[in-house]
Amino acid sequence: MIHFEQAITKRWIPILIEYEKVKNKVTPRSFRFVKDIYKAHHTSKKEILRYHRKWVEGGEKPEALLPQRRGPKPGSRRTPKDIERNIIKAYRRFGANRYELVLMFKPFYLDKTSSPATTQPNRFDSMEDLVLNLGNYLFEYNHLRKHGGLNYETPFDKLQKVTELLS
Repeated sequence: MIHFEQAITKRWIPILIEYEKVKNKVTPRSFRFVKDIYKAHHTSKKEILRYHRKWVEGGEKPEALLPQRRGPKPGSRRTPKDIERNIIKAYRRFGANRYELVLMFKPFYLDKTSSPATTQPNRFDSMEDLVLNLGNYLFEYNHLRKHGGLNYETPFDKLQKVTELLS
């Protein structure tokens, strides 16, 4: 056992044994009332009841007192693959941001639509898909998008003007 686990079991097993003695009015016992146990061990009624419930449900084994894993199991809340593929296709076709994508798909998939925080449209199925999308992005960036640093012209237009001046 790890030190943390030993500390929990070492502290709580004697308290719980004493708690059971007081509850069942077994003699001899160190405390007359349950509230005396709370005061003596500097704990609350709620905490003792919680550990007692865990201990009884676990068959009075020390392992039952240890904390359990919390939260959903990994992958259990993931968006299904077919919905994820549709989201990626819509992202590439419309160029929508993740908030717009969620709003577009919410009426169709209802609770299966992922939240904007977990929507990741930049996933690629293969290397060819990556290269194709990278080429599209570079074309948009250099030929269609206007840059503030280039006096709101596209890099391609700016390059044409510069080459005209130099030639």
